[in-house]
Amino acid sequence: SDVYGVKQDAVGGMMCMSVNTKMAIIQGGALKETVELLGSGAAKAIVQLLAGAGRRPDGAGIADLVESLQYLAAQDARVGAVAVGAVPGLVELLQTGNGAGKEQAAGALYYLRLLNPNVEALIQQARVVEQIVEVLGLGTAAGKESPAMLCMLWALLTLPEGHFEVVSEAAAANLVQLLYTGTDVGKE
Repeated sequence: SDVYGVKQDAVGGMMCMSVNTKMAIIQGGALKETVELLGSGAAKAIVQLLAGAGRRPDGAGIADLVESLQYLAAQDARVGAVAVGAVPGLVELLQTGNGAGKEQAAGALYYLRLLNPNVEALIQQARVVEQIVEVLGLGTAAGKESPAMLCMLWALLTLPEGHFEVVSEAAAANLVQLLYTGTDVGKE
């Protein structure tokens, strides 16, 4: 009917927009609507916003962007291929953000790792595994019990043989601190 036709016209018009225009629409507060209308056509704009994560020290909005990217990847397997583009910005946020921003970056990297196995290699190449462990060990109570952080910790503790990025004294101390100072949920 009429609403359906208007929606189809909107989709056609938005698909023709540049990535920068889609990014502006998302930043304007229409993330959910953009994802609903464009589906995987919104993925590149979301990845570009994540690539600029280092410019937001508190990591505001990162979780919503990653959640939308996960949703899109579940609908279209090709979305995972563009996820690697977000890694440099998230690594920058992990290195330069405040506590909340670092937690957002670590969680986002974990989830992107599930979308594309190449993200794991980029994390290793960026040599930020120890920083992720530090965020896990020194993070907020909420961060210490967040599923993303706990899953990231599990992934770090089960690195394949030959990956020794987590064995420094500082990283080990942070892991021990997490076990002592984490919330009950986090310790489980």
